[in-house]
This record gives sequence, structure tokens and C-alpha cells, in this order.
Amino acid sequence: MPDWSKSRLLILAAVMLGLLTWIMARSVPHAPVPQPPTDAPQAWVLPSAWRADPQKALAVIVQKNLWGTKVAAAAAAQNPEDQEWRFVGVARRGSDQYVLIAFGKKAPETLKAGDLLPGGAKILRVAADHLCILIDGKKRKLGIYQ
Repeated sequence: MPDWSKSRLLILAAVMLGLLTWIMARSVPHAPVPQPPTDAPQAWVLPSAWRADPQKALAVIVQKNLWGTKVAAAAAAQNPEDQEWRFVGVARRGSDQYVLIAFGKKAPETLKAGDLLPGGAKILRVAADHLCILIDGKKRKLGIYQ
């Protein structure tokens, strides 16, 4: 019998504790639920998208000069023949070697070491498959048949 009375007493205590908690929770004043202000607009609208001005963007790109110097582009525009040349081959006359260069639709010309290529590069040496040239004070190897 003592087991039944202890368990009944524990159940009664738990019910009383729950009832007391419920009464205390109801007696505590609650904060009021905030209401939105009545004078503020209720509709929410996305901001308008930013639109770039293409002319201004182009002006900035040109001003930054991202693709090289303006002087080189102006020189190329003044003399379009300088841009339209290609290697045709290499020729040998005795111990001298020559490179054959075609300008547009004209007949090929022969150039040798010491001559200038279109654009101002100086030919330092002509080999069977490449040229050694001097561009802006720097030596470069330029493949003829590539």
C-alpha cells in the first residue's frame, strides 16, 4: 500500500504544479502585439534597375586604352598596306639568304638582314625556317612558315 499512496501523491503534486503554472502564466500581463503604422504605405515596390549609358561606357574604355596605344592604331589606319603583308618563302643567292614578302596583291619582294619589315622591325638574320628580328629594342624569333 505504501507504493500506491506515494505514486498517487506524486501524481497529485504534478497536477497541482501544472495548475499553478497555468494560473501564473495567465496572470502575467503580455506585451501588446505591434501593429503597423497606419500612415505608412502598405505596398512594397522593387527599386528601378540601373541602366548604363553605352556612350559613356565606350568613352571610359577608350580613355583607359585597354588594347594598346592609339598612335599604333592611327598609323595602321594611315598606311593599310603595312598591315597586309605575309611571308612567301626564303631564297638563297650564294652565301646570302633572303626572305620573300608579299604585300597585298603585289609581287613578292626580297628582303635581307639589315632591311626593315613593314611596321619598322629590323631583320637581324634570315634562316631556313625563321627570322631573327629586332622589335622595339628586343630580339625576337619569328617563324616563317607558321
